[in-house]
Amino acid sequence: MSETARERTEPNVPADASHGPLRRPRRRRRILAILLLASLAGLASAPIWAPPLLQRYALLFRVNDPEPSDAVCILLGGFHVRPMRAAELYLRGYAPKILIVDYPDDIFYGSMESQLALIVARRCGVPDRDLVRVTSPVTSTAEEARLYREYAEKNGLKSLLIVTTAFHTRRARWIFDRVFAGSGIRLSYAAAFDPHVNERNWYTSDEGLVTYFSETVKTLYYYLRY
Repeated sequence: MSETARERTEPNVPADASHGPLRRPRRRRRILAILLLASLAGLASAPIWAPPLLQRYALLFRVNDPEPSDAVCILLGGFHVRPMRAAELYLRGYAPKILIVDYPDDIFYGSMESQLALIVARRCGVPDRDLVRVTSPVTSTAEEARLYREYAEKNGLKSLLIVTTAFHTRRARWIFDRVFAGSGIRLSYAAAFDPHVNERNWYTSDEGLVTYFSETVKTLYYYLRY
């Protein structure tokens, strides 16, 4: 076949065109390999960079600004840490008495929690005369806030120091500040430290993960609802 005939039958193909389809898969594999290595490096270094970020996230839930007040108010729940924190503040002279909600008809959330709180406070050195039960049905932090406002207004209290577990303090402040709006009663908050679930270790246990995930959902719910 002549050179002229060969030129007519063979298509004009660039010199490197045969390598084009091969370069794309190679390039993709290279990118995937880089991403995989970056991911593995990130996971391997997670113990270094993740804990500080998780701890800072947990600190967003904590409020701790106790001020001298007419009474310390313990929120129900966390009987193993909240009464101890309230007793500490009482013994340090922050308030002359401690208020505890007692809901006798609810043996779990109301009566049992208040009884346990009273026992712990007594063992910490708070005398019975300064432990005041506020009896009324309550099933939520919002109802506790309304009950404490009613008690404070009836008894002429001008300031209250609210004690709850650290992860619950910010949401408690959100609720109490709204319930007490316009009352003229000054509020401050004290965080009770839980050695089992706290800002430093919450992400290392199932209980901690459930606690902070639940508090995140509840906080968002309250912010959107109220």
